[in-house]
Amino acid sequence: MSQISLARGLQRIKLAYILILASAFVVVRTILNLYHVDRDHFLKQQPEPLADHIPYKIQSEEQRHFFSHLAAPKQRPLPKWFVETQEFIRRMETNRPYPFFDRYLVYDVHMWLGLNNIRYGLEMTNNYGIVLNRTVIIPSKIFARNCIQHELCQLTGGKLVNLAESTDPIFSRWELDINTVWDVEEMRKTLNVMTTEEFNRVMLVQQGIVVEDPEAWIASQGGDLSFSRAFNVLKIYHDLDRKITVDSQLVLDFLFRNAPGVEIVDDLDPLPDKGLLPERPSEPSPTEAQEETKVVAIQPEITLWTVVSRTEMSMNETAQHTVPIRWRDTGYSGAAPVGFKQRFSSDAKVLHFQEGIHEFAAFPFKFTTAAARDRYVNVALHEMALNSQIREAQHYVLAKLLAMIGNKPYLGFHYRVGDFVQYSWSWNEPADIVIRRFIYASWIFRDRSNTTSDCEEIDLSTIHLRALPPGGQIDEVAEAATTEHMKRCMNRPFYFATDDSANLGFVQGLKSIGGIAMDDLLDREFVLKYPHITAFGDYQGLLDQWILANSEYFVGAAMSSLTGGALNMRRKIGKPGPTAVLMAELLNGRK
Repeated sequence: MSQISLARGLQRIKLAYILILASAFVVVRTILNLYHVDRDHFLKQQPEPLADHIPYKIQSEEQRHFFSHLAAPKQRPLPKWFVETQEFIRRMETNRPYPFFDRYLVYDVHMWLGLNNIRYGLEMTNNYGIVLNRTVIIPSKIFARNCIQHELCQLTGGKLVNLAESTDPIFSRWELDINTVWDVEEMRKTLNVMTTEEFNRVMLVQQGIVVEDPEAWIASQGGDLSFSRAFNVLKIYHDLDRKITVDSQLVLDFLFRNAPGVEIVDDLDPLPDKGLLPERPSEPSPTEAQEETKVVAIQPEITLWTVVSRTEMSMNETAQHTVPIRWRDTGYSGAAPVGFKQRFSSDAKVLHFQEGIHEFAAFPFKFTTAAARDRYVNVALHEMALNSQIREAQHYVLAKLLAMIGNKPYLGFHYRVGDFVQYSWSWNEPADIVIRRFIYASWIFRDRSNTTSDCEEIDLSTIHLRALPPGGQIDEVAEAATTEHMKRCMNRPFYFATDDSANLGFVQGLKSIGGIAMDDLLDREFVLKYPHITAFGDYQGLLDQWILANSEYFVGAAMSSLTGGALNMRRKIGKPGPTAVLMAELLNGRK
């Protein structure tokens, strides 16, 4: 019995020893786990520059000494965005010379504007970047308006945001990646551009700031990721690294509010006197005049090249101007050329244009060489590359339209109301008056080789194309007869684009006389293939522009940048300038 009791006692002691060792192991393991959790949480909150290729560091020597006997710090892989940005920097440094990562141009983006106004701003700023030899930072996101069908808008992957914390629906937009409209990589083949997201990540990588979510970290520091106020982000980088110098400038006053007699040009360098306005040369003496090599010629004029400013902001017209120079002496008056490049020459790493970069319906400066002017036009017409899906969708709806009309030449019309009425740029008019304008324009651009002789003898005095003043009288019988006569002479199919599609009386009235609109072209196949383009009025506007651009004759809307974009496309595909006119110009010509 005693031997059995002794064996049982030894077994209990052995079991107790094992339990003590297991408990000690659990305690030590728990302490180590708590250390790593606390350390990881601390490091995520306090990003530090890289050192010795350790992405996450113990923050102090005291901590290092305390924890060194427990476990060595774990090596963590760099976040995916960090590695991708490093690769982006290597690739661009190989493919792009100075100044891609050395000199930037940043501007405050007015994200509440429509898609075509954003396009116009991108064209302008890329031109500024070319003149100043800087990489332009463009928005990563755009904010689409006019969600046509909420379910489709949700499928785009965008999110609904309010740009001004306002109840006004005009500020409710869908935030989408800029590459859903423009192909940034394609643009980068000829332009030095970088998106705001790329710019932010490059700044963090170059300073060794490692965080899991760079956008969340920038936002936590007070940065505005949309760059609607770019200085909010730039200040963060300047505070982190004083070498990142920022020069903020107001550009609008310089470009558009100069004193009379000042001629803003892109660059003074091509001018013979570089715009220094020397003293006016004196007249040569008779003796000097006999020696041709000593004659001092007086050249009081310079030649400048321009894009003609139009209300719809198109590149449809260019011109050449001879401008008198104003010399320093008071004996001759003329223009004093001032150079944009010289005015905004800066040694700062980042040049920031605040508040705004362009003014409605006005081009910022003239060009001192034809090549510089043509380079700018080329940016607008060819280098603002739409993405492949948009281009595919444009060709899809155009092919559908041509199939519907038997591949005949057609007329294109753009009618704009919307916020134009709100801002008193236009006014709401009765649908019947607007429809009569379409009939009149169609009669003007009829195929004269395929009409009867009585179509040439219409008495236009009986038809009223503008709303009558109070108390005005019209002969309704005569007007109706004239309208019907013109309708019989309409022999071209026509397509119309409008933001007034909710006005069923107007839309159905145009369709009753043969008009075709976008909703006639978007079949089930299109919706399934291009849901994000179907979802937003802004994106459908790009389809409208392509159809209008390919029309034989185009009647556009004054002050509309959608019309301006269509005119640009017409020039790009070689449509003659005289085949396009604004409705207001057409009516004024009649008067």
